[in-house]
Amino acid sequence: MNGYTIEKQLAKQVANNRDALVLRNSRQQLIPHSLITSSEASVVSPLVFDCSRHKGFLKDCPNGLLTEQGFIKIYKQFFPQGDPSKFASLVFRVFDENNDGSIEFEEFIRALSVTSRGNLDEKLHWAFRLYDVDDDGFITRDEMYNIVDAIYQMVGQQPQAEDENTPQKRVDKIFDQMDKNHDDRLTLEEFREGSKADPRIVQALSLGAE
Repeated sequence: MNGYTIEKQLAKQVANNRDALVLRNSRQQLIPHSLITSSEASVVSPLVFDCSRHKGFLKDCPNGLLTEQGFIKIYKQFFPQGDPSKFASLVFRVFDENNDGSIEFEEFIRALSVTSRGNLDEKLHWAFRLYDVDDDGFITRDEMYNIVDAIYQMVGQQPQAEDENTPQKRVDKIFDQMDKNHDDRLTLEEFREGSKADPRIVQALSLGAE
């Protein structure tokens, strides 16, 4: 394809952030990061789009709308070894601000602006919205498990029950770290404070090494 197509933007972004997509353990297996995993942070933070690239968006989406199935199709190009459908759908929900079932160019630009240019608080708020699947202002253990499990599916990893990095064990560790009042749900403030206390999260959001 020619021009600034959606696929090209995401492809270049994924290539530039390949190291951030996953962490590797001593056996070089793909392991998602503990909280704001690289998969979340980098796959949803492509290169900055400016309005001159609207033509590229329309090339991929002639009617000016990116559907959920189209969004999933893009993810599948970059994660052929796994099934990114669940994770892509969860990210799509955050991009689709007006919940009309499609992403307009303006919504696309706003999401990319936050995830690529936003400050740490803006990025954490965006990530909080990703985890808060039912949009009730809290992240429950089930919601966090839903995201972490989706990442494992996306990278094609099936951890064994005895592994230290199963989705459930990751969720338990995160809540042990962040859930200060032990009510089994995280507020935005708890999420922000816990994230800022972990430099790995800042690094995953591309703010730590500059």
